[in-house]
Amino acid sequence: MLGAAVLVLLLAGGCASPAERDGTAAATTAPTTSSPTVTSQDTEALRHVQLEVERLCMTEFPEHCAGVALVLGQKVAAIEVEPLGKSPGPEELAEFRRRLERTTGEKLSDEVFALFVEAFEQLPEPTPERLAELAAGLGIPGLDLSGRDRLVVYRRPLAALDAAVRQRFPDLAADLRFADAKYSFKYLDALGRRILTEQAGKGINISEVSPAFDGSGVQVVTPDARRARRQLQRRYGPAVIVLEGP
Repeated sequence: MLGAAVLVLLLAGGCASPAERDGTAAATTAPTTSSPTVTSQDTEALRHVQLEVERLCMTEFPEHCAGVALVLGQKVAAIEVEPLGKSPGPEELAEFRRRLERTTGEKLSDEVFALFVEAFEQLPEPTPERLAELAAGLGIPGLDLSGRDRLVVYRRPLAALDAAVRQRFPDLAADLRFADAKYSFKYLDALGRRILTEQAGKGINISEVSPAFDGSGVQVVTPDARRARRQLQRRYGPAVIVLEGP
């Protein structure tokens, strides 16, 4: 647990932005993340490279590549530690996790979050520098003292893919990260198209279907989420992520 303290992060910066794609299965396609106005020439250059990296991954490693995101650097501006009268319970830890995920633009696995909490307990003084080092050591993009923009390649683990990207884009070096994905874009795109075809006229009003850029699943937006979730996951499995929407 976090002992007798809770972390409040004050940051400035942006969030993950997936590369644009053609051919995504969708009734109407909505972006999975928002992106702030871009003014930096370096960031603009990374946006162009982002599309090239994704094209390489999708063309040469279609069974493994999920997507490429541009994570706009967030510089740690300050850290405040507020004392608590007791050790945080599940709700406090859940809210802390949500705040951390909103801040970094990353979904944290249970293992990584537990390691972060455990390591935070050991910090003699939770300074911005030490927090940034801790996040970097655990491979959490977005919490970076330098505020650098980075590309994150989401893929099903494959050494050949990682090596090909590094070899083709050697100048990226410090601006490149790799993250594990559950599914490839190819698999999710095919699943999305299958759902749209098979569910047409079946009573579920589907407004959007799109593969998540991080390969976590295919997102299905419907106003009848509860019923759709039960039916679609029973038929198509856990790769279906049903979201409430118009």
